[in-house]
Amino acid sequence: MDHAYELLGPIQKPYSYQLVSESDLATLGCAAGNRWGSSAGDFVAELDIEETLTQWSELMYQVRMPVHRGLVLLLDTSLSMKGEKLAFLAVTVAAVALSVPNETLAVLGFDSETHTIKPFCDPNGQVLDWISNVMRIPPGGFTHIERGLTAARKWIEDSPFPQARIILVSDGRYTEGKDPVRVAAGQSFIHAIKIGKEPQGRSVMRAIADQTGGHFHEVREMRDLPQVLLAAIRSWVR
Repeated sequence: MDHAYELLGPIQKPYSYQLVSESDLATLGCAAGNRWGSSAGDFVAELDIEETLTQWSELMYQVRMPVHRGLVLLLDTSLSMKGEKLAFLAVTVAAVALSVPNETLAVLGFDSETHTIKPFCDPNGQVLDWISNVMRIPPGGFTHIERGLTAARKWIEDSPFPQARIILVSDGRYTEGKDPVRVAAGQSFIHAIKIGKEPQGRSVMRAIADQTGGHFHEVREMRDLPQVLLAAIRSWVR
């Protein structure tokens, strides 16, 4: 957790801004709170004096509301991720969870099976719980990217976030299942982060990103993964 905070610096969650009248303000705030469980700090309204003087008829407010676009963080937890790499995955999950609204984030691990690390809309979960979920995954099995992508798509279909994006973190060397490039066909915004120094898997990860309108990044050292991923989220998802 300390390392995650060091990587993040000042935490800046994604927000949208809009101008609303006083008559619409209460309804807007109630709807945001009821739908998303937003805290008081997530919904902020400030009187816009200039717009109020322009309108004359009623008070006008600048409202800040959290952005809820949805994100599935899809992590390779196969045998190649054992040891220190798994610890860096845990730090990555912590950093992302602190940076993205809780209800909009889902985290899924995959090897020969899939592992639920954090579901969407997890009202009782805490960051430490999700870190523990990562560390409890026994690294093993094969790299079944097809299974991970299929599960992530199902999570999105069953969630309130049909436009959610997937960030896939893997070395791209699938050793089980069908060609993930073919499986990704028809999906949108799969952002691929290729980890490791080996060139194998690079073409797979790049093709997944290219054909879904996503972005491709390569991280050669695991210690750089959290920062690269956070930069990607800020530029792609927000």
